Amino acid sequence: TADEDEFKKRLQVQIKKFNELYRDVKVGDRYLLQYIPYGGISLFLNGECLGTVGQIGGRHESNDVTDNDDNDGEQALELRSIYEQQQLAKTIYSIWFGEYAFSESMKNELLTPLHPPVEVPPEMMNTQGSGEAVEGQDDGEKHEE
Repeated sequence: TADEDEFKKRLQVQIKKFNELYRDVKVGDRYLLQYIPYGGISLFLNGECLGTVGQIGGRHESNDVTDNDDNDGEQALELRSIYEQQQLAKTIYSIWFGEYAFSESMKNELLTPLHPPVEVPPEMMNTQGSGEAVEGQDDGEKHEE
């Protein structure tokens, strides 16, 4: 339908704008992708926000990508609802983490913890709520062992 075609065009424009945010990186650089509902999808490089796309209804902040990109003669179309914004976020995240990710090996590397999980000894676990006392914690009541 015409509405679906409009929606797809709005997503395509926003994805194009997002991809334009990427910069060349060197070893040790870190990208952070952040989605905040109603706020948009932001891309950070080493803690610096490179821009935000996907705002609903054209709300922009000073470092956000604006809608005056006429590279292909297209007028950038803003998203119209939280649903559209969520679809944009899902699409962008799926590039890295989806079923058909850009790179399966990179996806696995990104999702692998840097260190193996640490096992916490039972005596250090907070068992509050189970009726057992937590060592070193005095709640004023006596507990049975």
